[in-house]
Amino acid sequence: MPVRPVTVPAEVQYNGAGPIPRQAQPDRPIQDMKTRNDTHPVSVDLSFRVYERCGWRPNADIYRSTEGLLVKLELAGVSEHDIKISASSDYIVIEGKRRDWCVPDIREPLSMEITYDRFTRLIRLPAEIEPEALVKEFRDGMLLVYLRYRANP
Repeated sequence: MPVRPVTVPAEVQYNGAGPIPRQAQPDRPIQDMKTRNDTHPVSVDLSFRVYERCGWRPNADIYRSTEGLLVKLELAGVSEHDIKISASSDYIVIEGKRRDWCVPDIREPLSMEITYDRFTRLIRLPAEIEPEALVKEFRDGMLLVYLRYRANP
């Protein structure tokens, strides 16, 4: 059975989860989405849910050790140079961007399941840490962030 190309209107943008309806695209102000009265079949509630899903949220694991905590994030396709980490005594923020790249001679996408966009993860930590002692390691698409427990005064 031959594959038929799908025609998508030019005003529809994509994220990794599929098309974003025009009234829910992230560059549109929220007030504009609420008050818009056009014939688009997507309800306002669904628009807000789609709007909130834009971007992506990498999976994270947190481990406890005798010295501190290990936060591990799955960041396949993200360059180490596109990652920013900040921390306080009780949380860590990891921000970055997964960029798309093109292969020559591509005519049209047939399936798009990978999300390419910015991400931010704010992770509340189960114990106080020393933010200045943060050590990061990036290996095989995994970000490892080692955090040392705060010493009791």
